[in-house]
This record gives sequence, C-alpha cells and structure tokens, in this order.
Amino acid sequence: MLVVTCIPLGMAAQEVGTASRSVETEQGRVVFPTNAAISVTHAHRILRILESEDRTPGVPESDEREDKVTIGLAIEMPRGDADGWSLPREAMLILPLEASLRWDNDRISRVLRHELAHIRLSSFLNHKPIPSWFQEGFAGWAASGLTQERKWRVWIEVARLRKLNRRLPRLVDMHGAFSKLLAYDFYVSFFDFVDTAWPGVVSTGRLAVTARTHDVEHAFSIAVGVPFSAVEDEWHRQLAMGPTVPSMSPVDSWQSGPYRGSSEVRKCRHEHPASAVRQ
Repeated sequence: MLVVTCIPLGMAAQEVGTASRSVETEQGRVVFPTNAAISVTHAHRILRILESEDRTPGVPESDEREDKVTIGLAIEMPRGDADGWSLPREAMLILPLEASLRWDNDRISRVLRHELAHIRLSSFLNHKPIPSWFQEGFAGWAASGLTQERKWRVWIEVARLRKLNRRLPRLVDMHGAFSKLLAYDFYVSFFDFVDTAWPGVVSTGRLAVTARTHDVEHAFSIAVGVPFSAVEDEWHRQLAMGPTVPSMSPVDSWQSGPYRGSSEVRKCRHEHPASAVRQ
C-alpha cells in the first residue's frame, strides 16, 4: 500500500497524523492537516497518478520489499522554486501544497517520477554518495527525458559557447558554470544521449547494477565499454551537430537575442524568468 501524507514543512515522519484528517482507499491512505487547503478529490487524484508509477526505468526490481512512500504536501518547500524534494533514506518526497493543486495530471506525474527515481535509485545503490550530475541526470531521464523546449535551451547554449570559442564544460564542472536549471538540462541530455548511443545501458538497469560496486564514472566505462572521458567527448560532439543558430551573437542566450520570443523557448522563459546563464 502506498501512503500519501500531507505534512507541514519540518515535521518529522513519525509526527505525521497529529491534528489531521485522512482518506482511506484500497490504494492507500491520504492524511492531511485539518487546516490544509486540500480537497478529498485532490488526495484521490494523487493516489490514482501514483498507482501508475509502480516502477522506475533503469532501476532493477529488488527482491527486497520496497518501503512505503510518503508524499508530504508542504506549505513551504525547502527550496522555494522546487517542484519537488526527495528524502531517499526516509522514502519520502515533498511537493508544494498550493502549487500541486493547480498542476495538471501530466505535471504531477512527471514530478512524481522524478522524485521517485531519486528515492529508488538511492535505495538500490544502498544510499551510497553519488554526484549531483548523476542524481539529477538520471532522475530527469527517468521522469521523461528532455522536452523539446529543454532541448532547445541546451542547443542554444552550445551555440553561444561556440560563438565565444569556448568549450562545453565537463559534467562535474557544469553546476559552477551554469544556473541550476541549465545544468540540469545538460545532465538529462547526457543520459538521453548514452541510452540512445548505447541502447539499453541505462534503461535496462545495467548502469545502475554496475554503479552499485563502482564509482559512477567507472560504472559508465564498464557499462558502455569505453572510457568515461570518451563518452563525454562523443556527447559533446553530438551536441555540436545540433540545429545551427547562425544569427546568434556572443552575448545571446536562450533568454535573449533572436530566440527570445521563439516558440521553442517561450514556455521556458515564462516558467523560469531568472537568467539561465551565470555571467
């Protein structure tokens, strides 16, 4: 049984249930604070969507019993701009209470897949530390990969760097070179590329199995059969072969210049008004 629990931010998992209402179904139990602006209909809606997310691609099914997943609907998020937050060791994920009420089913499903991927991958790897590019790249890939808008963000940034005669940073350096939003797009792009160039390496769980006993870069090398640096180099080369954007100037980005109002990035600019590139 999956349990969906609505909790105020900061409340420990064992304290859930104090001064709360609950909804019971065959699929699970929904608990929420008595003063929370959440309807019974919304609680059932989350359960129905969660039912379809019974496994995560790329994470082999374990013989061990999976812990119940607790979903907290928080009034405030640990990071204000986050769609979701996961606590893998506690098998808990947190969604924004008010925002999730306005989301359509597709967005709820996408966010659940992303956060469940964090939880399930971490559990499969016995909660060993893994770099953020691997965590976020895998979770974004498992959630559905890059949308067309996010692909354009990556291509435009690659073109901008080319105009500046600068190389694309290595994965480990991207978080310091780009905003979190853009860095995450590149991380997901890398996993999309790997599972396409070496079919099934990620999706069949081969990479996750190897990562259980090796550091992640070594795991990639073993899973694909070539050094990790060569995998990154080939990914960079493929990105450089993306759509050409000859009208861009060195100061343009996906949020400025000739692509500022294009259909490819309009949705991204609306949802993420802050600059995507650190100056």
